[in-house]
Amino acid sequence: MELFNWICLFHAISSGSCYWVSYSNNKCYWISEVESDFTTAENSCESMNSSLLATETLTEFQYICNQIKDTLTSEYWVGLYKINTAYEWKTGTSPVTSMWVTGEPNNSGNCVRLKPLMGEGEHKLADHMCTQTYRHICEKDIPGSIFTTITHKSSALSANQCPFENYANTGIIKCAKLCYKNYLCTTFGIQMTTKACWLYSLKQTCSVNLPSVNLFYRLNRCG
Repeated sequence: MELFNWICLFHAISSGSCYWVSYSNNKCYWISEVESDFTTAENSCESMNSSLLATETLTEFQYICNQIKDTLTSEYWVGLYKINTAYEWKTGTSPVTSMWVTGEPNNSGNCVRLKPLMGEGEHKLADHMCTQTYRHICEKDIPGSIFTTITHKSSALSANQCPFENYANTGIIKCAKLCYKNYLCTTFGIQMTTKACWLYSLKQTCSVNLPSVNLFYRLNRCG
C-alpha cells in the first residue's frame, strides 16, 4: 500500500509556546482512483483494516468534499446504505439533510455515493444501485497523534543529520503535511519565529552547519 495515498486531517493545538500536530478525530482517509461496485469497495477498505467513509458531521463531510473537489467527473462510494426504509451510515446514524443532493434520496438504489454537482463545484450524497462502479473512500481510526513532539534535537536526529528539503514561511500545519506526503520524511523541524520548515530522513547526513530549529516532530505514519 502506498502510504502517501492516505490523507490525514491535521489540526494544531497550542499551549503557551508548545505546539504539536495530531489527527482531528484521529482519522485517516484513503481516496481510491479505482472504480468498483459497492461490495468490492467495502472489501477493498477491509483489506486495509479500514471501512467505507462515514461522515457524521458537516465539518468532516466538508473536509472530504474539499479533498475531491478537483475530481468533479468522479463519484465515490461511501459507507451509507439503505436499512429497511432509511439510509444510515455504517455507524447506525442518519446523514445530515444538507449532505444530500436536492431531491435525494430518490430510492434508485440501496447504496450511496458522493455525486459531483457540476454547477456548484462540490459533491453531495445520492443513492444508486450497488452494482454500479465508482471510486470509493475509506477511513480508519488512528490512536494517538501522528507526530511526537521532540524538544531536544539529540533525541530526534544524529549529530550530523541534515535536511533534504526546506521551505520558507510554511508553519506547522503545512510542514506536517509536506512531511507526511513525502515518503522519505521521518522528522520535520520548525523555526517558530520565521515559520521555516525542514524535512529530514533517516539516511540524509552532511557536514555543513545545521539550520536553527526550535522544535522537531517525529512522524508516525498511519498506513
